[in-house]
Amino acid sequence: MTCPVSPPATICDHHAALILASLRDCIGIHEPIFNDNGEVTDTRLAWWNEPYEAIRNEPPRVGQTITDKYFEPDIAIEYVRRAWQENSVRQVFELSEDTIDVYRPPEVLVRIEVTWLRIGDLIVEIGSDLSEMTALEMELIAQRQAYTDATREALLSLERARIGRDLHDSIIQNLFAIALRLQSQNSEPWAVNAIHEVINGIRDTIFNIEPETRQPVRSRIEKVLEMFSGAWTSPIEQNISVARELPDDLIDDVENVLREGLSNSARHAKATQVWVTLNITDNFVSLHIRDNGIGPHGLKRRKAGTLSLAYRAKSHQGSFALSAAAEGGTLLTWECPIN
Repeated sequence: MTCPVSPPATICDHHAALILASLRDCIGIHEPIFNDNGEVTDTRLAWWNEPYEAIRNEPPRVGQTITDKYFEPDIAIEYVRRAWQENSVRQVFELSEDTIDVYRPPEVLVRIEVTWLRIGDLIVEIGSDLSEMTALEMELIAQRQAYTDATREALLSLERARIGRDLHDSIIQNLFAIALRLQSQNSEPWAVNAIHEVINGIRDTIFNIEPETRQPVRSRIEKVLEMFSGAWTSPIEQNISVARELPDDLIDDVENVLREGLSNSARHAKATQVWVTLNITDNFVSLHIRDNGIGPHGLKRRKAGTLSLAYRAKSHQGSFALSAAAEGGTLLTWECPIN
């Protein structure tokens, strides 16, 4: 439901109020609170629409303040101050596990762009969901990668055909000629058979040309771990179990998730120790990254990379979670089936 009172008359008429109420964006109208020096110190909520209420755990009420009800209120008030001075300012943050006490937890991480506008003596907050746009951007990147892979495969096929023609028209024909000559001279059968084996080997080589040497999963994971080996006072505790190799797109994502998780721990967690557990079975991948730092709720800024981690998991019908570890610190869990 929308706010039980009408929007302030100073900001809109009846028709404008109907438009605001029907928008999919989260709309909140705030009355600034000033100190004796004329500085904005807080706001009172004057009106909101249905999407604004829908994302909150507790229904908003007229007159509630940012200090009382917002996640990281100091940051929100700073944006209000800037909007009051500059007329307009934008903020981007995520609805994630960190914000669960204030907002309804979404199924996946949601990226929100908030525009704070000064209109007269009021501040209007407009929250727009960027998750679909971000997903489309990632899909575009994936399509570009697929195009690159397809182009490379097409070039490989052309090169394979060229090498095949050259081998067939020259080396193989010469070998055939030698084999026929040996056979006509009643040479030893083993020599003729050996030449035919060489011909078959060349044919096998033609149809097994690979575009590049593919590194094993374990080697790629160990390189990432080595890259971050000096980020903490203690070496990374690792438990790596690999029962099989992974498809190219999946190992790329596992490697990127590992890199992002270690980077976040090194930059934000204030940890001294990190544990990495990777278990690859015949049909499932499980990656756990745990540190002994300040925990996910101790961070003053949400990590933009977590949206990418959630998207990578979702693209493989998997799951992603960032939570407080039972032993203290942060636990990153990324899992998906192997299709």
